[in-house]
Amino acid sequence: ETAAWGVIQVANANMERAIRRISVERGYDPRRFTLMPFGGAGPLHACEMAENLQIPRVLVPPVPGVLSALGMLVAAPTKDYSQTVMRTVQQWSEADEAWLVQEAAPIAARAIAEMGEEGHDEAALTLSYRLDMRYKGQSHELTIPWAAGSHAVSELFHAAHEQRYGYRLPDDELLEVVTLRVTAVAPVDPPEIQQESLGNSDASAAIVGEKPVWFKERPYPTTLYNRENLRPGHQFSGPAIVFQYDTTIVIPPGWETAVDQFHNLILTSAA
Repeated sequence: ETAAWGVIQVANANMERAIRRISVERGYDPRRFTLMPFGGAGPLHACEMAENLQIPRVLVPPVPGVLSALGMLVAAPTKDYSQTVMRTVQQWSEADEAWLVQEAAPIAARAIAEMGEEGHDEAALTLSYRLDMRYKGQSHELTIPWAAGSHAVSELFHAAHEQRYGYRLPDDELLEVVTLRVTAVAPVDPPEIQQESLGNSDASAAIVGEKPVWFKERPYPTTLYNRENLRPGHQFSGPAIVFQYDTTIVIPPGWETAVDQFHNLILTSAA
């Protein structure tokens, strides 16, 4: 059991490092967010990772094990295009904005044509434009929405760079536009998500047993639940394990669980 516990801690540490890379290292405080695990293994580790990262809530969707597949089926058809431009913002200002419009025009035309060939209504497509930008001499870029005017784009980049790296350089002469990106999106009718009224909080009808489970290096008596029998309004406390066909959800001691109107499990730490 001790060896198995050590394996879990190593796995958790690797996943925590990945979450820090897309949160803390990008200027976002994890304490202000909710962690949403997906995949068959995500809900096994979510609460322990949230504790270590001080994330106050975990939201487990109804089908976490196939959430990516569900997203693929309901997402809007999208195509991304890019064109290297390599021009400083100072050159942009001096040459007016016509050059950027000219650079974008053939890419946008290609996006519309290819989406049309796939059967999408060309008149209904939505095109969005972004710029990969950096300070001169850097080897990495930040992607910024294409705003009206070089000054607006510069300010968006300065703010994004300060959030990510903690500083900004006020001289626009050091700003470079590396890549122009165009995204074409076809409209799609989103599926209707069923919502139910909250009922009573007694979740005993979903209990399928009890067994000892290891948490914090020792076994705890742990209640087992069948998720198919959990209904909006049900509440229960950890330690608990919730079983469903596509994943297993581990809820450590000190965590509270509530089922919301959309059948999501909302897990909150008592700490």
